[in-house]
Amino acid sequence: MAEKRFFNGRFICICYLFIIATTAQYDIASRQLGDIQILGVFPNTLNYNDTLDYCYEHSIANIQLTQAMIYAIDVLINANPRLLPGIKVGWTILDSCSSRKKALASVSYHLMIHSELRGVVPMYDPLHYSIHDSSYAKCSGKDNHSIPILGIIGEESKEVSTALAVYSSSFNILQISYSTYPATLIDRPYTSYFYISISTIATQALAVIDIITRFNWNWVSIVIAGSEVAKSYKMSLCKVFEDRNVCIAFTGIIHDNYTESDIIAIISKLKQLTRSNVIVVFGKPALIRRFLYQVQDQGLYGKTWIGSYEWIKSARMNPRYSNILDGMIAIDFKREPLDNFSSYLNQLDLCNNLKNPWLMDIWSNKLYSNGHNVHQAKANCKMNQTIKNQLVNSFYDIQYNSAFVMDAALALANALHNLLGCNSTSNNVQFQILNLQKQADCITCHLKRVVIGEWSEKNGLLLNSSKIVWNGNKIPLSRCSDDCLPGTYLSYQHSESYYPPECCWHCSECLAYHTISNTTNQINCTKCDPFTAPNLNKSKCIPYQIVNYDFKGEFSLILYCVWGIFVISLIFIWTVIIWKRETPVVKGSNFILSNILLAFTTLCLCSSIIVLLPVNHLTCTLNLFLIANCSLGSTVTIISKASQVAVIFRNYLNQTGIEKKLSETRYHLIIIMIIMIIINGILFGLLLYEPINILKIDTDIHRLILQCGLNRYLGFKVIIISWGIFSIIALMFAFRIRSLPENFNDARYIFLSTIMYSTLSATAIPAIYTTEGVMAQEIICLSMACYGSITLICYFLPKIYIIFYRPALNTRQEVSTSLAKFTFASIEKPQTVTYIQKSANMIASSTSC
Repeated sequence: MAEKRFFNGRFICICYLFIIATTAQYDIASRQLGDIQILGVFPNTLNYNDTLDYCYEHSIANIQLTQAMIYAIDVLINANPRLLPGIKVGWTILDSCSSRKKALASVSYHLMIHSELRGVVPMYDPLHYSIHDSSYAKCSGKDNHSIPILGIIGEESKEVSTALAVYSSSFNILQISYSTYPATLIDRPYTSYFYISISTIATQALAVIDIITRFNWNWVSIVIAGSEVAKSYKMSLCKVFEDRNVCIAFTGIIHDNYTESDIIAIISKLKQLTRSNVIVVFGKPALIRRFLYQVQDQGLYGKTWIGSYEWIKSARMNPRYSNILDGMIAIDFKREPLDNFSSYLNQLDLCNNLKNPWLMDIWSNKLYSNGHNVHQAKANCKMNQTIKNQLVNSFYDIQYNSAFVMDAALALANALHNLLGCNSTSNNVQFQILNLQKQADCITCHLKRVVIGEWSEKNGLLLNSSKIVWNGNKIPLSRCSDDCLPGTYLSYQHSESYYPPECCWHCSECLAYHTISNTTNQINCTKCDPFTAPNLNKSKCIPYQIVNYDFKGEFSLILYCVWGIFVISLIFIWTVIIWKRETPVVKGSNFILSNILLAFTTLCLCSSIIVLLPVNHLTCTLNLFLIANCSLGSTVTIISKASQVAVIFRNYLNQTGIEKKLSETRYHLIIIMIIMIIINGILFGLLLYEPINILKIDTDIHRLILQCGLNRYLGFKVIIISWGIFSIIALMFAFRIRSLPENFNDARYIFLSTIMYSTLSATAIPAIYTTEGVMAQEIICLSMACYGSITLICYFLPKIYIIFYRPALNTRQEVSTSLAKFTFASIEKPQTVTYIQKSANMIASSTSC
């Protein structure tokens, strides 16, 4: 039903306009024919007498817009061979006389001229119109009725532009306005072919919000001048600010029907917002001028203003408000296109601009009123400089709407360009960013506009902050709350809903255990990773201080004594063994195996020291091999010595071939070497498969103790098992030879050493598995030192005693006597003497290979 009413209403409207169009008288228009036409509607005159059908009082500023459309089509479109090659764009420019009725009638008439394309064929009388046709259609051979209209450009006022939008959309004709705000497009079904070339508040807001966030502002105030602008603000501006977490401290709206008290109330509120010192202003220049006038009277100073091109280019804004607007940040168009247009205007004269009859009328009136001969002046073509100077602030001062008119014409041309399948074009809105600065040598002069950067939809904001001169010589404060520095977090404690939590907060310290904040305005504190702790201001987690073994501690003094005694004893015993190597006691205990045993004992000392060094993979690996070679090497060597003595003292006549070989030292050396190679090979393979894990032990004072994970490592378990097996074998051999002569062989001392090894291991291994940290290191250190000390004390010390204190026992005669007194229960009597002699010979020569 609503759709039916719409079409009925449209039909009535069209019929009404048809009647007006066929009965009205028309005034000036400008036309240049082309392959396709663009229709322009501009309020070149400000008043319209409906009774007399007469337009009067030229608007010089709007005539500049007419000139901008002519410039855009002639220079930017037709002179561009890549835009519409082979197609000439023409124009028809009408004067709306600032009247909706006049505008609708004029547009309706010219649409009917081209009505063959739309199925209606009205009559066309060219005498109804005073046409300034620069292409002379009658000479060009073109049929006016067959030229299609590409679109319509215009008009400035909301009333006229909206009426034209509804009308043109009913014929599916594009209309692009250079001034109307988006609020007029709410009823889209009736204006579906209506667009605007002016940058919307939403687009401007994108540039403004980038400036605001660039200086870390989040608590700004906004002043909107104009009722229509306020509607657009509610639809788009708020959302842009909200998406970037910028809060609006206050919004002041100056309606079209404002009162002075309304403006004063807005200014009073702005004064109260001491933390919102950045004010964004959008809207109509006339209303903004009245607002700034009150701002100056009410003494609202110390604020930084952000404005758009609609009002900063107004000549009436400067220099009256220089104290207020000093340091202002403004967005404006890039100057290059407008500078080119300005050069184009200055090149116009009375002969090369017949395309703009309204400008010619103004010049004719000015020449006549100043007493000049109009026909003679036109014949000379030159413009009178005095009259030209009178138009500097009106026609020759480029206004921003001229850029939108040019954009509208280019938009229609690019739309046709894309429709014809040419290469695609893109629209990238660009602004230049200005900083308004006082001129030091001229207080009453206009504020100097310094370009400090640019903004585009594609590249965003590019700004040179060093060029900015702020009001107050410092970046203004415009934040609801100060930033929460690292070490603190945002705490929302406001009970009033007025304070938005995304902008207003308290800063609280990170008090929870092991938590920090390492960024500005962090929402929550984060927990430190294991084995790290917060620094003093809780802004970062620092690794625990690694505690290495303190070689200056009390227990270290004991270790130094143990190591010193161990080293002195080892050197002394080894020196004596080498020095007295030809004596029966040393030869009887096998000089070569004794040296091997001392070498393994030295490894015990090295292991005892390395276990206390700073823990890393190298020291852990090295210590594993030292423990293995020290403990297993010593045990295997003891087994070799015990087995050799046992074989020698067995019945010599009953010895087999294998037993004879086992009585020789070289075979024992081969066995020791093979066993140690196997053990070390197994450990090396396990290390390649899985390195030793370094354990991290946390202390209560935020310190970290590193420990080799030997007690959890498979290789260490292999060492313990192997040592257990070899210890059992050693005990068996030591037990069998315990009653052999003791003055020249190792029988009892081997047995005693083996028992002491077993006792030490039985106590040390459980302690290693049940302790950690420094205590575990000290237990391993003492265990290895004690392991080597057992060898020195239980095995070598008795020999040193005989060498120095019982030298009578260390003779060959004493060896024979000891053997003669020894009773071999398992040997038959006839063979006793022979066996004793052969045993004595073997013992005496046991070190030979």
